[in-house]
Amino acid sequence: MVFDSSSIILLAKISMLNIVAKNFECVITKDVKKECTHKKDYTDAKIITRLINEGLLHVEDINVAKNMEYEFRLGKGEATSITLALKEKMVLATDDKAAIKVCKIFGIEFVTAIDFVLRAFEKDKITSEEAKTKISKLDEYGRYSTDIIKKALEIIGGKNEQSSKSQA
Repeated sequence: MVFDSSSIILLAKISMLNIVAKNFECVITKDVKKECTHKKDYTDAKIITRLINEGLLHVEDINVAKNMEYEFRLGKGEATSITLALKEKMVLATDDKAAIKVCKIFGIEFVTAIDFVLRAFEKDKITSEEAKTKISKLDEYGRYSTDIIKKALEIIGGKNEQSSKSQA
């Protein structure tokens, strides 16, 4: 799975990146690494650097045509991540609105940071309270619509209600 800066930083901020890196093959481009780690004092930069050093985040160097950035109004990290995902037929983890649009145009499968929280919850890697806290943090740090946050919280609540009913 290829990660762009938006998703990898959000996952680091909500303490999910370790879980994700241990359960998925995670690849970032050299440009994403640069974007995510240049502010060395930031906690998310430290987490990302540590995971790279531990070999849980792999860094790939890939060139992208300049017109990709310009035509779709993408940053260098998003453009290289999309190029890598397209070339290697990999899923792209992105929370960037423009990158999501490009994924839809090119038929690239994508996931967001919210998807990782919901999947971890569904697989019982995190509790419902942890999932709700992480979704709330994503609401704070990310640029999600109220509807997306509400739907994610309903999914978490819905599983709990079903579990409680089946145990009764």
